Amino acid sequence: LMTLPNMLDGWMGRLLTLKGTFAKIGRTIRKMLPNQGDSSEEDMIEELHSAKDRIRTAREAITDPERSHFMLVTIPEAMSVLETQRTIEQLHKHGIPIAAIFANQVQPSSKSCHYCQKRHEIHQRELERIRTDLVGQSSADESAAATTPIPLVEVTSLPEVIRGPEALAQLGQRIALPY
Repeated sequence: LMTLPNMLDGWMGRLLTLKGTFAKIGRTIRKMLPNQGDSSEEDMIEELHSAKDRIRTAREAITDPERSHFMLVTIPEAMSVLETQRTIEQLHKHGIPIAAIFANQVQPSSKSCHYCQKRHEIHQRELERIRTDLVGQSSADESAAATTPIPLVEVTSLPEVIRGPEALAQLGQRIALPY
């Protein structure tokens, strides 16, 4: 998904450079199939240029930290943390700003449940790994803000399902970032 704008931009550029070949093919087809479609070679070229402009605009929007940013959600489990690390690397590679990492379903400590306490310890190790390896990375933005680490927001696992606007609003208040 992150490479799609660059890939499409490249394809559109190649298509535009091949427009002469397409024009010849189009004329040949139109001769073979008279009255098939009213679109002209100029319409096709205009559509290609328009698509190329839309792709460029989309790429500019997702790489502009004033207009958009990504907030990654992970769980404090080894495979999820690795996937989050790969995602951060890809976002950085494409110049896409990251606003925060949310560690969801963090197991709280428990003195009465041995299993729960063991899961808590695993989660604490993975959270430390996130703090050490991931949030220390700065945003992809090359400005002065690039030295600001990515915030980590821990979201404790709850004993109930969060469902409906009211429950979501309450969760939102608990995890809101200070913007």
